[in-house]
Amino acid sequence: MGIRLNTFNGNLYYSRKNDLVIPGRGLSIKISMAYNSGQSTIDSGFGYGWQFSYSLYYEKSGDDVLIYRGDGRVDKYLWNGSTFVKPYGVRDTLEEYATDKYRLTTPSGIQTFFDSSAHKHVTSIQEPNGNALTFSYSGSQLDTITDASGRSLNLSYNGDNRLTTITDPNPTPNRTVQLQYDGNGDLTGITDLGGNTTNYSYSSGHLLTSITDPRNTATITYVNPNMVSPVTNLSTATTSKSLSYDSGTNTTTVTDVVNAGRK
Repeated sequence: MGIRLNTFNGNLYYSRKNDLVIPGRGLSIKISMAYNSGQSTIDSGFGYGWQFSYSLYYEKSGDDVLIYRGDGRVDKYLWNGSTFVKPYGVRDTLEEYATDKYRLTTPSGIQTFFDSSAHKHVTSIQEPNGNALTFSYSGSQLDTITDASGRSLNLSYNGDNRLTTITDPNPTPNRTVQLQYDGNGDLTGITDLGGNTTNYSYSSGHLLTSITDPRNTATITYVNPNMVSPVTNLSTATTSKSLSYDSGTNTTTVTDVVNAGRK
């Protein structure tokens, strides 16, 4: 299971492996989901605390710009009067290349474009050879992702505007990933291409407390909102992680226990 913890603030981060991939020329379409307990009050259409791999968008804060990424990370670029100053530790550069049109560039030359001031979401991602993924929307809802060869991936939503189906219509039969929700707006299950379902449970405040896939179960407890408990066991069939969090020093001690007793 892709479970990590921020050892500075106690936030839980869980990411799934790619649920659906369409190999492409230059850039492949790769679909994955991620949960961040630090964003458990935010519902972006995938369940509280969850983000989608292409849930990339920006917000303006005065002259500054915040970039929201598909893994739940938020980077704030500060305007100094002539350019945007990237945050400490971030290597991607941001520029406004036309009025209300932004371009984010990685050191390897991959460019992410935000060309709509209406919905502010990613409109294309292009690699140095010119091959690109393009993103089409209905309002602010992502409907279609298209690769450089013209192959598309389709997204469908329920009446609450939450993502329910991701479909690759290119093969026959179609390949489909399905997402399920409860009445609280929490993502409770993801059914993969093989028909296997991973189930998710939550406490109040939309905090993820258990992850059950066909092989293992992980349980998580919290000491206060968004902070994983001072002693938390993330257990699978063969591995357990015990975490001791010291709020005074903002440090976490992680102990791996493998096969009942090996540290």
